[in-house]
Amino acid sequence: MLPAHLLELLTASVDGELSAAERRLLDKMLRDSEDARLAHGRLLNDSRRLRRLQPVTPGDDFAAHILQTIRNRALSPTPLPMPRRKRSFDPQRWLPWISIASAASVVLMIGLFSLVYFTQAEKQVALTQHETKNQKTDPIPVNKEVAKVEKSQPERVAKADPSVKLPLPEVNNIAGKQPEPPEILSIPPRTLGLDNVIATPALPDAEPFRLVGVSLPVLLPLRDLDEAYPRKLTREELKKDEVVRIDLFCKDSIKASEAMLAALKARGLQVTIDGVLQDRIRKKNKSDLVVYTEALSTDEIAQILEQLGLEDKKLEAKKAGDGQFDKFVLAPFHPSDLSELAKLLGIPASQVKLPKPKVGLPIDVRKPLENITAGQLAMNLPKGGSKIAEKSALLIPYGQVGYLPQNSREIKSFFDKRGDRRPNTVPMMLVLRSLN
Repeated sequence: MLPAHLLELLTASVDGELSAAERRLLDKMLRDSEDARLAHGRLLNDSRRLRRLQPVTPGDDFAAHILQTIRNRALSPTPLPMPRRKRSFDPQRWLPWISIASAASVVLMIGLFSLVYFTQAEKQVALTQHETKNQKTDPIPVNKEVAKVEKSQPERVAKADPSVKLPLPEVNNIAGKQPEPPEILSIPPRTLGLDNVIATPALPDAEPFRLVGVSLPVLLPLRDLDEAYPRKLTREELKKDEVVRIDLFCKDSIKASEAMLAALKARGLQVTIDGVLQDRIRKKNKSDLVVYTEALSTDEIAQILEQLGLEDKKLEAKKAGDGQFDKFVLAPFHPSDLSELAKLLGIPASQVKLPKPKVGLPIDVRKPLENITAGQLAMNLPKGGSKIAEKSALLIPYGQVGYLPQNSREIKSFFDKRGDRRPNTVPMMLVLRSLN
């Protein structure tokens, strides 16, 4: 794995944004590291694939969709900032500038004094050197006999006085020959085959990118469901998937579970509570829980959420802090959610009651679970019985350490009473999570 700064260097080289120094560093890195060469090749392939993508043009209704979204969300332009009023003289406002001006003046004065001082010092040194040069000294008498000896026998004088320097002998060009140039060894260049060349390996062209639609989770405050746009968005998202997964966050799971029970019973559901969860509620121990039911339609689920948000908003308006619910996440149902639900219920994933199979969508049992879409799983799982099921719901603990759902009599009773689902109903897995 290459460090982040080397990956950034490779990315800049693909984009053509390297300087000369960075280019030399890149060449050295490609010579020394095979991982760098492979990463560079992948980046080049990805760059070519991106350049081949066809530009996506918006549809004819794009502008109308933007205007409709603005109307639904009741958006308005951001107001311009108010013009600033002229203030009277404020000493505190000018204090930083006064300090900066004072410091600048001190620095300027020090610089002027330094300039004058060094200018005068240089003039004084030059005057002293000039006086020393023009000063006359007494001539030293020369002994003529000694001068003759020095001229006739310079080597003897040099041995007697080491300070005397002998003149260098002149080098004459004998017979007019030019000096020979230094010998240069001729070494033949080394040849390398193509196998020894270090370069980015040629990778096969990868498949072109494809545009794939992605469903993203929706995060909304529960108390805003009385407004038009959040209510409409929630109902649209609930109808997109065949299994509903909701994560609802609350302050106190005990009080929130009481409100949830009241909302479910108001819709005519018979609620079965797991024995371990009943014991924790009785002891006022906070615990996350899961509400699972197959007896509600998407409109009824939306009405329950709207009712919870409206009641919670009234409590918060009556006394600040009494509201229990915060935001909820409405996410697409994934095969991993099915596996999690099966573990919570203590049954195999194939026994979870999901929508009836549809013609034309066969499922390959040889494929792993993560390669199968939630819709295919939902449409191909077996039926739960021949009779019409009662409107019932199940409450079980979530994330409880040491909890064994296989030993729960309440879960067994819930599945014993389960029959065929009513028309237009969808399975719902609602996780009630505590913020604390």
